[in-house]
Amino acid sequence: MAVNAPSGDNSQPWRFEVSNDEIKVFNVPEKDTSLYNYNQNASLIALGGLVENIKIALSRYGYISSIDLLPEGSGSNLVAVLSLEMSKRFNDPLYSYIQERVSNRKVYKIEVLSVDHKRELLKTGSSLADISIKLVDDREEIEKLANAVSVNERIVLENKQLHSFLFSHITWSEKEDRNKKGFFIKTLELKGPQILTFKLLRHWKILKILNKIGVSVLVSRENAKLYKQSSAFIAIIANDDSSVSFLKSGMLMQKFWLTATKLRLGVQPVTGVLFLHHRIKIGDRELHNKHITLVESAYSKIDSIFGANGKPITMMFRVGYADRASFKCLRREPEIRFLNSI
Repeated sequence: MAVNAPSGDNSQPWRFEVSNDEIKVFNVPEKDTSLYNYNQNASLIALGGLVENIKIALSRYGYISSIDLLPEGSGSNLVAVLSLEMSKRFNDPLYSYIQERVSNRKVYKIEVLSVDHKRELLKTGSSLADISIKLVDDREEIEKLANAVSVNERIVLENKQLHSFLFSHITWSEKEDRNKKGFFIKTLELKGPQILTFKLLRHWKILKILNKIGVSVLVSRENAKLYKQSSAFIAIIANDDSSVSFLKSGMLMQKFWLTATKLRLGVQPVTGVLFLHHRIKIGDRELHNKHITLVESAYSKIDSIFGANGKPITMMFRVGYADRASFKCLRREPEIRFLNSI
């Protein structure tokens, strides 16, 4: 159940060790080498979602657990140790939605979230004192956020490393996806002509020529139109940018996303600008200067709209009422090492 957590381009950067009543969760850094994953922040969020899945699933099987996050410090690949104890079996109401949760990239209805739905989504942020969740549903601000987050698509199509990482994970048929379990093309919800265009854009030399006539900017604008058709944007904000904060943000992310799934809401993460900003903030210069300027400007708008006041925005989503996603990315069998039991 744990591996049904989301991860960047479905990279699934985790493995497990199990001994007696203890589960150790490890990050596998080589699974996600993209520019988005500075300091393993993106992977830590994915792993936080995975830990939350375990917490929820334990109740189903009659266990509770204590959780020790980063027991060996932020430099270790050991991200969590869960110590299990037998308990009364009960069904966590979110358990049924772990395998149903999906990124929904369809067009959403321009419809205001109901008061009850807003209340339930925001209530998920009450479980962690140092991580908060904020919701924006003003139409003018939604449009500004849509324009800001769509900057990411332009940069992906102009930066060779980001472009190569994305297309190396794409699977182009159901047969290939069953074998590779990558980032399935049909989860993008593209229509016939769009799929043909996307296949053309995977060729870097062709893309460089097309960018001279503004293809990357056009794609960014089209995605902004899609993002504007949302009921709300949600941000997760941490008190600091420590590794533990990113893990906890992932745990809250999963709880929010499962709750939204229960409410039959569409959810799509829009995090590219956030993760690129993590690199830029500490002075990393992997990006071209014009892209750094684009990211800093976009992030500043996002920070202002959500009132983060400089605190790290660790995750962001568009949310709305939509038809169910057509497809979802598959998961590989979990890599588990069973140690000798006493």
